[in-house]
Amino acid sequence: MQPAPRFPITTERLLMRPLQPDDLDTLAEIYQHPLVSHWIGPHTREDVQREITQQIGYQSTYGWSFWAVEDRASGRLIGDCGLQPFDHRGPDPELGYDLHPTAWGRGLATEAAHEVVRQAFGPLDLGHIVAVVKPEHRASQRVLEKAGLRPNGMREAYGELMLLYEADRD
Repeated sequence: MQPAPRFPITTERLLMRPLQPDDLDTLAEIYQHPLVSHWIGPHTREDVQREITQQIGYQSTYGWSFWAVEDRASGRLIGDCGLQPFDHRGPDPELGYDLHPTAWGRGLATEAAHEVVRQAFGPLDLGHIVAVVKPEHRASQRVLEKAGLRPNGMREAYGELMLLYEADRD
C-alpha cells in the first residue's frame, strides 16, 4: 500500500480531497475558461473527464494525484492542485495547479501548492518533486517559489520548452 495523506486536507482557507467523477462539470468550466486555457491549452469536456479518470488512477497507484481544491468558506470547487507523474510519464512527481480566475490574486494557489509540498515531503515520503511553467507565466513562477521550489533551467514538457522548478526533502 502506498503512503497517502489523510483526507480531507485542510488549510486556513482551503479543503483538498481526491478528485471524483462528479467534479467534471465544474472542472471542465475551469479548464475551459479562456484565462485558464491560455496557460494549460484547450480542453474538451472529454479531455477533462479523461484527466479526472487518470488522476483517480494516480491516486490509487501512487497515493498522490491532483486533488480537488475547495474554498472552505463557500464549499465551492475552485480548481485542482497536486502531484502527477511528470508530463504524465514520470518518473518525477510533478506539482501542478489549475484554479478558476475568480480565485486568482488572493494567494490561494500558493496556499494549495505549499500544502502539496508539505504532504509530498511529509506523509507521502517523497524525496524530490518538480514543476514546469511557461517562461512568460510570472505569477505561476512566484507561486512555485513561495511554495519552496527553485528554478533549475529549462525542460521539454507538454510539447514545449518550459522553465523547470525543483524541490528536495531537506
